[in-house]
Amino acid sequence: MAATYSADQIIGKTLVARRNVELKRLPSDTAPVTYTVKPGQTVGVVYSYLLPKAGRSTLYWQFIDANGNYFYAPHKEGIYDIDIIKTQGGKTTEEKRKEEEEKKKLEEMGPFLYYLQKWGGKIAIGAGLLVALNIVLKNNK
Repeated sequence: MAATYSADQIIGKTLVARRNVELKRLPSDTAPVTYTVKPGQTVGVVYSYLLPKAGRSTLYWQFIDANGNYFYAPHKEGIYDIDIIKTQGGKTTEEKRKEEEEKKKLEEMGPFLYYLQKWGGKIAIGAGLLVALNIVLKNNK
């Protein structure tokens, strides 16, 4: 199953074409295509998105060009390299769901148990290193 990302994880990320991506100056199904990005080329950094509505049958990703003008690309399954989202720090909807569950579980533990769970292993390792250092220092006397 392919990874699924929510729009908030894609905003600010660079999209790369996996197949031809048609760019338009208006987010409309009937707007003329002004440029076609070829596979492997960068489409741009996602600025925002527009949901489907009358005249727009799909979500459109919004970008800003070097002159500060908006351009748009339709969202179609398989035309973008979504694996690159993860390399840019994006988290799948499944990863976000698991993080939220873990956060909720830790919050329910209370602050003491939360920090013990979070830092307990590191504290134990540090304490073990201090004990080992103390033994070495005593043996060298």
